[in-house]
Amino acid sequence: MIRPLTIFMSFLYVTTSVAEDSTIFTERQFGFPDGLMKAVILSYDDGPSQDARLIDLLNECGLKGTFYINSGRLGLEAEWMTELIGDPGWYVKAEELDDLYAGHEIGSHTVSHPHLFELDLLRIQLEVTRDIDVLEDLGLARVESFSYPFGEFDDRIVAALSTTGITNARTVESTAGFDVPDDFLRWHPTAHHTQALALVDEFLAMNNDTPALFMIWGHSWEFDGNTPDNHWRIAESICSKLSGRGDIWYVGAGEFVRYINAVKSLHNADGEWVNESQVSVWIRVVGELRELAPH
Repeated sequence: MIRPLTIFMSFLYVTTSVAEDSTIFTERQFGFPDGLMKAVILSYDDGPSQDARLIDLLNECGLKGTFYINSGRLGLEAEWMTELIGDPGWYVKAEELDDLYAGHEIGSHTVSHPHLFELDLLRIQLEVTRDIDVLEDLGLARVESFSYPFGEFDDRIVAALSTTGITNARTVESTAGFDVPDDFLRWHPTAHHTQALALVDEFLAMNNDTPALFMIWGHSWEFDGNTPDNHWRIAESICSKLSGRGDIWYVGAGEFVRYINAVKSLHNADGEWVNESQVSVWIRVVGELRELAPH
């Protein structure tokens, strides 16, 4: 007997019109938590002291960021910033991490920010695993997200990264689109923050029936350069426009991928979708989103 299409929190199964030989993920027949159809991730590299000002802004606007840290640079001076923004900078200190990034995600950016193209596989692995170990030894939550230094990656680097426990890795190849990616170890963001403001209104106006993701990337130290297209007023405008929306899931990269992996793990048994993950997922059932509770 076919179950009714109404689903309750305790049910593990739900019937769906998606063909049995397809999947909920590949057909994009899912939504985000609470049935939302839009998600926003803010993604920032290097761990400079300017992160503190950006985090204050994110907190004020109710947004969430993923911040990628080089553990080998914690507390050091960043003299190279002088050439780019006119003043030397500093990296955040190890003892600041827990309080400064509270409510946000910390990811790996390697120990020393090397050119990965120049390293052998073992050195790539060590740069990542040692960075993870240092960050987690400082009492931080599980480190599962990564950003490629200088945006450098290829199949060899991705293969090395896949052995480290990292679940997702962001590139710097902006797409100007809002699609949920298929490959999270080659995760191309929507836009650098200098181009993001032009896309915000389009994203907010979307009335989409497939999931849409707006991933913004950059470096907080850039805002101190105060150039016409890269200054703190841009950050304030982006965050203000995205703030307080009831139709957006504000999320970090790691949490986003954990949810998508739960969607990917759904399997069909005798015409019913089974959720054996540890989180509820929202799937489309005859045109409507329904919650599919975990096992």
